[in-house]
Order: sequence, then C-alpha cells, then structure tokens
Amino acid sequence: MTVESELLRIEPEAQQIMLGDHKVYRSQRVTPAHTFASIVKATSASELIQLVARDSYADSLAQHLLDEAGKAELEDRSSERLRVSASAFPDPWKFDAVVVVPPLIAKRFEHRSNLLSLATFWVVPAFAQEFKDGESGKAFWHQLGRKDGWRVHVVDWNRQMKTAPVWD
Repeated sequence: MTVESELLRIEPEAQQIMLGDHKVYRSQRVTPAHTFASIVKATSASELIQLVARDSYADSLAQHLLDEAGKAELEDRSSERLRVSASAFPDPWKFDAVVVVPPLIAKRFEHRSNLLSLATFWVVPAFAQEFKDGESGKAFWHQLGRKDGWRVHVVDWNRQMKTAPVWD
C-alpha cells in the first residue's frame, strides 16, 4: 500500500489539485471555532509532506513552503532532530525560516494511520528565533505548548513575531 492510497483511505474528501508545480491533496476541516486546511504532497511512494493552517491558509505561502521543503534534504524518517532553513518569504509574510519536522517528532495522523504517522514530515513557517536547526522533538513540542506567553502557534500563518509574552 502506498502512502497516497492510505491517505485517501483515511481522508476520502481530500481533493487532488496542482499548487504551482506540486501535485497535492487538499482537505479542510471546519469546526465551530476554526477552519483547518491541510495540504499533503507525496514525495515518494513512502513519504509525505504535510502543511496545516488554521484560519489562515494561503496558496502562495503553501507553494513557497513546498518549494523550500523540496530544496531541503529530508532527513531519514527515523531522525529525531528538526531541520530549520533560512528562507526569504514572499510578501506579505514576514517569516524567516522553514522548519521540517520529521515523522517521529511530528506524529501527524498518529491515531488514524500508523503508516502515515511514520511517513509524514510536517513543514511549518517560523521566525528565526522560534526553533533552532538540530533541536529535539522535546524542544519542538515545548515551544508549541508553552504556558509563559511565548507559545508558538505554527498553524497560524498570520501570526506576528513575538517581541513580548502574549497569553493567547
């Protein structure tokens, strides 16, 4: 079974589209509070890249993230270290870096498909100070769950760089 067929099995509503030069699957989940957009691209028969945005999805940013992820060498799926690359983002985004989160850290599709969980790299936009190249999964999840006002909402593509603590 390929990762694409498994993706379509668990997300039958995903639509195949072209995003620039990238053949991707787009799906959307609407909750009472938020709309989550997901873009998934198969990089091989056994690996995927996923982008996720909450209430802030934009095709041009998604295309930039996919272009940059394509330039980066995806780490071995068993890697437990983040890959952070500097990037010049198109306007109006002020991000500085593209973060590639390997499957063992990302845990995408974790309770829905073991195959996809072990095959999916999560790619997120970031500001330079939010993550460091080579950081561990523990450091990544710490940033996403912080309670001291410095939490990083990687799924909010409209976020601004924090210069002071914000409790959101």
